[in-house]
Amino acid sequence: VGEQYLDQADYFAKVDVDAFLVAENMRVYGAYLNPDEPWYMGHVLLQRWKIQNLVYNSGTTYVLSREAVRQLSIRLQDIPTV
Repeated sequence: VGEQYLDQADYFAKVDVDAFLVAENMRVYGAYLNPDEPWYMGHVLLQRWKIQNLVYNSGTTYVLSREAVRQLSIRLQDIPTV
């Protein structure tokens, strides 16, 4: 997403099959925010954070601004994949 689609949208959403996002509501809410600033909108589950330094999302929806995706893409480039 970060390299191919970054300039095509202001916000990027991750929606699980058991969740939903009302696009019109997101457009109205997003109009008050600057997509060129790093915004994360959603809920982070932190139950295992203190034990394993693990942040995960499950059965949820979250939205990242264009700048948040750009910054995340930069940081993920250096992480080796399994």
